[in-house]
Amino acid sequence: MKPNLETLRKIRAITEDGIVTDEEVMSLGNYLNDNQVARKSWPGNVIFELLKRIFDDARLGPHELKSLAYILRGIELQCCGALGQFDEAMEDDDISANAKFEVIDFKLPAMHWEMQVQPNENLKKLSNVDLDGYECDCGDWTSKRFLFGDDSPGRLCRCLVIALRQPDVEADIPRLDWNTKLFQLLDYFTETEGCFDAVPTWKLLRCEGRQWVAAWGDREWCIVYTENDSGALERYCYHINERRWAYGATPVGAGALKNFFVGYDEDAGIGGDTSIPSI
Repeated sequence: MKPNLETLRKIRAITEDGIVTDEEVMSLGNYLNDNQVARKSWPGNVIFELLKRIFDDARLGPHELKSLAYILRGIELQCCGALGQFDEAMEDDDISANAKFEVIDFKLPAMHWEMQVQPNENLKKLSNVDLDGYECDCGDWTSKRFLFGDDSPGRLCRCLVIALRQPDVEADIPRLDWNTKLFQLLDYFTETEGCFDAVPTWKLLRCEGRQWVAAWGDREWCIVYTENDSGALERYCYHINERRWAYGATPVGAGALKNFFVGYDEDAGIGGDTSIPSI
């Protein structure tokens, strides 16, 4: 049965940090409740029946979360080919696997705005935002993002993304040769109602006329954003230790990116490039 790609994206977002939370389970359940196509196709049909049993028992304890995590992990391994074949398709690529990347720091621009972001369907309460330092008083920001450098895109919670999309604020962002991907990411997270990945290190990679944004931190996953053949921005995840792409979904330049990540060095950073700070 052909898998539902949107459901796989939802699962990938849950499993990439190795932790399944109550909120993530509720979000997945709501998604399947509202989407009949996803609910009737694999792997949503399997997960939906499991979630029904969990919710029928009115229990969502550590045991249920652990069981669900194992099932989601099994779905991921099955999709990525870990049960028999790995990312063989990545060798058929226009970018040579031995290609070298130009590595550029992907930083947030200096801004001087303060505002309040009003509650909506995704934000349950009003948030106070200060773009001079990219600070917010929402729970997402105060729980982890405050630890990252002042110019790290990992500081951008949903509230800060909304703030940057205000017309006057967005017009104040300098248009530079390297930061077109910043505007693409702002478009992407506005459309998906998401936020920048909560990891500290962000780099722009360039090679043979193409660009990739790579982000990583204390997880085993590296997140990659790049355009597909239609010009739309897409999100991919690469497991550093297991040397595989999540669900077998590979971006353009996957072979070269894999070699870049395989060169990971604890002191020099992913890719063994001394221009990249330590994770």
